[in-house]
Amino acid sequence: MADDSTQHRPVSERLTRVIARGQHSEEFDDMLPTAWLVSVVLAIGHTLPDPGSMSEAETSRARHTTLLRALGHQSLR
Repeated sequence: MADDSTQHRPVSERLTRVIARGQHSEEFDDMLPTAWLVSVVLAIGHTLPDPGSMSEAETSRARHTTLLRALGHQSLR
């Protein structure tokens, strides 16, 4: 059985490229290391609300907003 780092490698590599490109183009804040932001994105992706506390749409919206804020997306500045 593969460990988490092996399972996440393809996703992490893709996220690294996307985040680095966003930082380079100034769409994302470059004050935090890309590797840290990749870890944050993966953690948010694994986060679930308490059962019954949020609808699927609310969960999706919360993840989207949280990800943009974590990445320092320029539309939120």
